[in-house]
Amino acid sequence: MVLAGAFCLPAWADELPFVNPGFEQNAEGWKASKEDTANNLSSVQAEAAHSGQFGLRVEQGDGGPGSWMESSRLEVTPGKSYHLSFWARSLNQGGAGVWLMFKDAEGKKVEVPAEMAARQITQGVNAWTEYTMDFVAPQGAEFVTFAVHCYSQRPCLADFDDFSLVAN
Repeated sequence: MVLAGAFCLPAWADELPFVNPGFEQNAEGWKASKEDTANNLSSVQAEAAHSGQFGLRVEQGDGGPGSWMESSRLEVTPGKSYHLSFWARSLNQGGAGVWLMFKDAEGKKVEVPAEMAARQITQGVNAWTEYTMDFVAPQGAEFVTFAVHCYSQRPCLADFDDFSLVAN
């Protein structure tokens, strides 16, 4: 009976393949913003691993420009339901989270309500916690990416690992 509750995704769910969801191939498949790269805010480190050997550590000081490490794009179907999960821990009181970005076939942003676009992680919790985001791809969306982001102007020290995106 214990195993029956351990896996709660529906039997019809399909995991979408994307490049390097656990950072085991360094930052392959992920792209940092110019500000992130210039300030070395996001880096793959062994200390940031939830599982495997590596995870993503995001660290910036007070007044920082705001980190931004974005995944490769994944195809979505408008009107279809998806489930994003990831593991994270915040090692200080800075604000960090994961943002969803939807794009059309030409790469233009498809706007969605703010409450659908972001999942903040709990501040100052040193223990690894699994976070999830359930969403329906909006009309006009062909692709989704997600980005790990620490808020601008706030100190941040957080780790992220083991991303998974499933179509229901």
